Amino acid sequence: MSLEATVTLILNLVGVVLNAAALWQQIIANYRNYNANHMHNANEDVDIESGDANLADRPQPVDNSAAGMDIPLTPMPPPPKSEP
Repeated sequence: MSLEATVTLILNLVGVVLNAAALWQQIIANYRNYNANHMHNANEDVDIESGDANLADRPQPVDNSAAGMDIPLTPMPPPPKSEP
């Protein structure tokens, strides 16, 4: 294998690892956001009369915009129509 092919392979592998790390960070951030917004701690002090829980103890949503992770989730466009 030539030197150019070896360098290209190594750089591609580094890119794959960095992309996997960024994807993993996004998955973890989304998981934390979902839990902060949708889950309730069973040990919270809940006022039965009003239904309010102690919001100070509840985890707050994570703001990912500063980390450049504010990727909009847009649907894929439909595939082009093929002519017969």
